[in-house]
Amino acid sequence: DLHSFPTRRSSDLWQNILPIGENIRILAPHAPQALFEHLQNSESHYRVETFEEGPLSWRYRITRLS
Repeated sequence: DLHSFPTRRSSDLWQNILPIGENIRILAPHAPQALFEHLQNSESHYRVETFEEGPLSWRYRITRLS
């Protein structure tokens, strides 16, 4: 749940990269654009699945593909 996670630190979640094939579900108070940019610029590949887009919560599942 990213509601209580400071926005400026959202990229810290990825210091310990998910193992290939594993996923994490996130719940955020807004669309986490900085996180998506970090994933897009990463050497690893990720799939982002959207389950809910606002107005109060945004829910995603992020899977590491490689």
